[in-house]
Amino acid sequence: MPDWISNLTIIGLSYDVVGVILLAFGIFWKSAEDITEEAGTFWGSNPYMLRAIAKSQIDTVAGLILLVLGFFLQMLGALRIDPPEISIWGLWILIFIIIMAYALGLRNFVLEKRIQQIDEVLKKRKEEDDKRKGR
Repeated sequence: MPDWISNLTIIGLSYDVVGVILLAFGIFWKSAEDITEEAGTFWGSNPYMLRAIAKSQIDTVAGLILLVLGFFLQMLGALRIDPPEISIWGLWILIFIIIMAYALGLRNFVLEKRIQQIDEVLKKRKEEDDKRKGR
């Protein structure tokens, strides 16, 4: 196996690169239409902004997890920890699976669950406001 494949520092840097891309995902791939909708004002709340914040939260959590894992792998590499070959291949396969899952819809699946939670909170707040106003 080539040295670059088995080097934990290289693997860690790979995780960090993917983590940084996920952190920036929601900002760099925003269309002019998305930005205009998020900047708009609406009665009650801006549904586009709520969705953008939820996306940003998902991207940030995913990116942060990968960054921390990447830094940890780099630290192990700097300490000259020599894991078994099976572990090395497992780490490469894991990052590939993470990239593919994110690209193929894991982000949207988690986003829809998060939007449902936000909608429930908004509904509850509206009900509380209506009770307080005597409606």
